[in-house]
Amino acid sequence: MAVNKVFVLDGGTLPMPHEWLTYSVGKERGAYPSAIYQVYCETTEGKVLIDTGFRSDGPLAKLLAPAKQREDQLITNQLAKIGVKPGDIDIVINSHLHGDHAGNNGLFKNARFIVQRTEMRYAYAPLPHLGEMGYSRGDFDHRGLKYEPIDGDWQVVEGIETIFTPGHSPGCQTIIITTAKGNVFILPFDALIIREQVTEPWIGPWDGPYVCMGYLYSLEDSYKSIYKILNLAKTRNGQIWFGHDRQFFDTAKKAPDYYE
Repeated sequence: MAVNKVFVLDGGTLPMPHEWLTYSVGKERGAYPSAIYQVYCETTEGKVLIDTGFRSDGPLAKLLAPAKQREDQLITNQLAKIGVKPGDIDIVINSHLHGDHAGNNGLFKNARFIVQRTEMRYAYAPLPHLGEMGYSRGDFDHRGLKYEPIDGDWQVVEGIETIFTPGHSPGCQTIIITTAKGNVFILPFDALIIREQVTEPWIGPWDGPYVCMGYLYSLEDSYKSIYKILNLAKTRNGQIWFGHDRQFFDTAKKAPDYYE
């Protein structure tokens, strides 16, 4: 029972206001070319997909125009590079249910969906300031999809676990992958969105050397989650794959290449 291969799938680019990514600072930097990627894991317990990306005709893509997504970056075509069809996927883990992470959930009709119960609750009834910019029922609310709400940390299969890291959204979760060869990859997605949140010498009205992202549900929870992720990386000797970081994505191996 193990994770044998880990593939990074290229889902395109969404330009995001920099102040969405670094709390209360960065507006003068303009739009950040956020990398949108998904992760596919080949395991002995089934085919696991982490996040499903955005729809180029979805509300978030229209809001953050111009979204960039070539034909080959559609998730169906990214999976085809490694010989996988949407109907082959056994498990989908949604880090959360915003449109750039759950936009194509409706394609995976045979899968079980692992989502935090808190996230589902708020996705169906979002807070006013987390409305259309985050959740759209057209992304995740499809007849017949098999959601399995979880509460807190969860072992999905051997080698893949979720860690509850709220802040950006009420039910945001980080995914930790431990491969058969012992490599540990930590995928916080929007709980830790770009590397400069923890590498630049930020000065501002917050306590500590790090800055959370600007588009969030809870400032306090976001800070707690950042410290939790960094501690996990240290104690497990894990590599953090920042959620939308351009530098990480541009240097990462991409399907059909893979990590072991």
